[in-house]
Amino acid sequence: MSKKPNIISMINHKGGVAKTTSTLNIASFLALARQNVLVVDMDPQANTSATFLNNEDLSGSKTILSLLDQTLSAKLTNKDKTKLKLEKYIRTIELELDEKPTLDLIPASFELREFSDKYSDNPNREKALKKTFLLSEEFLEKYDYILIDCPPSMNTLTQNAFIAADYLFVPVDSSGYAKDGLIHLIEAMGELNKHYNNYSTQIIGIFFTNVLKNEISFRKQYDDLKEECGDILFKTVVRKNTKLRESPIKYKTILEYAPQSNGYKDYYDLTIELVEKIHEREASF
Repeated sequence: MSKKPNIISMINHKGGVAKTTSTLNIASFLALARQNVLVVDMDPQANTSATFLNNEDLSGSKTILSLLDQTLSAKLTNKDKTKLKLEKYIRTIELELDEKPTLDLIPASFELREFSDKYSDNPNREKALKKTFLLSEEFLEKYDYILIDCPPSMNTLTQNAFIAADYLFVPVDSSGYAKDGLIHLIEAMGELNKHYNNYSTQIIGIFFTNVLKNEISFRKQYDDLKEECGDILFKTVVRKNTKLRESPIKYKTILEYAPQSNGYKDYYDLTIELVEKIHEREASF
């Protein structure tokens, strides 16, 4: 029996809400739990790729842009599945931990910014990633989870990630206007659902980042969203943490950089809660 990976897009059209930090660390905790994980960097800022690849220069390399180029320009059909060699675009990352867990990455570079303009007249541009996954479904059966890091805007790349995903995982910043931003995001996703007849993607959860738990403003925002969203709002929140801010500067995940920190604990708990939500059973690792 074939196995389908859980495809999760880390999405919010607002910047500074820790999408990349969350993608890096959740993927790493899943890898530590011996889950097979693929990370797809769909953000032209390429910070996920820079962290995992120690800021390697990826200009001219095989990246998500060249993969999407192949999907769109070759006009591949289901009969051509063997022609799309997804494995050629994958980099295997070994985390600097005693257990030596690994995960796979399809990296991005700044050249990804060219995608929207390059394919502005292509009617399939928003479905390129979905088509890539469909053409590679046999290869992707090896993965338990695929995590997609999205850019901080509702652009063509984010639309690709939305359409390709099973689940949307939404970080919100506790510094203010979380509810308003979330409403705008949900409205935009609703329009995309209607336009592309894409009703299989669901919000698996919303979670707060950059939290000072004792702040009155955070408590009010959390309570407001809890009333509006119910169980979609995760119990786990990611606290403000100096180590979380420092780790990308060293091109490391929080698992590698500061395993005794609050950031480590919060992302461990968040990963557990995410896995439990997807599989509807208790998880531990």
